[in-house]
Amino acid sequence: MREEEGSEGSEDSRDGDADRRTRRAVSSRRQAFRLWKDAADRVRDVHCMRKVAECYLSGEGCRQANQAKAMRYLEKAADKGDRGAIMMLVRLYHEQAMDSLNGQEKRSSMKIEESARGIAKTEKIKTETQHREEDADDSPTSDEDDDETESQPETAHTRLYRYVRMGASDGDAMCISKLAYAQRHGLDGIEKNVPAALELYLEAASRGDVESRAAAADVFYHGEQGVPRDRARAFAMFAQCAREGWAPSFRALADCYRTGAGAPNDKPDLPLAHMYYTEAASLTPDATSLRILGDMHTTGLGCAKNLPLAFDLYDRAWSICSSSSDDADLEAGRCLARCYWFGRGVEKDRERAKEVWAALLSRAKGSMEREDVRRLEGMDDAGFEEILAVVNE
Repeated sequence: MREEEGSEGSEDSRDGDADRRTRRAVSSRRQAFRLWKDAADRVRDVHCMRKVAECYLSGEGCRQANQAKAMRYLEKAADKGDRGAIMMLVRLYHEQAMDSLNGQEKRSSMKIEESARGIAKTEKIKTETQHREEDADDSPTSDEDDDETESQPETAHTRLYRYVRMGASDGDAMCISKLAYAQRHGLDGIEKNVPAALELYLEAASRGDVESRAAAADVFYHGEQGVPRDRARAFAMFAQCAREGWAPSFRALADCYRTGAGAPNDKPDLPLAHMYYTEAASLTPDATSLRILGDMHTTGLGCAKNLPLAFDLYDRAWSICSSSSDDADLEAGRCLARCYWFGRGVEKDRERAKEVWAALLSRAKGSMEREDVRRLEGMDDAGFEEILAVVNE
């Protein structure tokens, strides 16, 4: 009995020690936050500005996380040339820009209700009230909010590229790459200029950015506005990216070997294409590589003919397409439906083939004319078999 009481007492003591250590840690973080904030507001210390921003992002040391305040401190540090703050702003504004883009895509398919304005107004009032109630530790000790103006607010995209340019001018490879992407595609008010974008990609690649090297290779491979096609150079760059472990380059090399475009002597090498497609599919979920491997095992070109394996590859490819909005290789759905319809590599199941076909049409509606969708949805068995047979040729 005494041993049990002693054990319980030691456990209570350990719990109490842990609680005390936790309280001391919280108190230390709050004290550090106050000191950093005082130095940031009064002395304009750049390092302390970034530390305060980190606290507001994580919620440690301050009353609660507040991204807006964090970004204000980061912007002040960035304006003083702090590279760490610039990189953090690029990441945060990139996230905001993507959220804004996704929100616009959702709103484009529905009518915005008038009541939403009332909700937004209510939330704004609640937020303003909450800010007024924050304790003294979270209130500004100087004119941190005096920089606000009554001009039209900048969008997340505008601010993103402001700091991307700052980072690029400072030689940051990631920022150079982002600026190159915007110039290549003419995004967010930036004039499309593929030759200039290519120069930026090559500069970022020279600084060790493998994604930029792959993007430059893609420009050379296709030959874009003002840049002549140079597939031999593209192939060499894809090969270098693959040696550095950049997964998408394995599929690019496989495409070169399958078609011969850019490959040594411009000749196809199907066994090598099969090897690189297999590697690409093993490194990342790649529906297109899996689907092409299925095609190769269906025909026996570059590998052994194996219909059950081809079916499995088509099934895996379509599973990736069905669960991802990014990787939509619709041909994988057609191939899988064909397997079920004709019983190739799997037991014949025409109902399942129609289910796959219906799912394929649902994914394709956004890129097809309405008349084509209605025609394909209303096909009888004879028409369905005919179109699958055409795909099979």
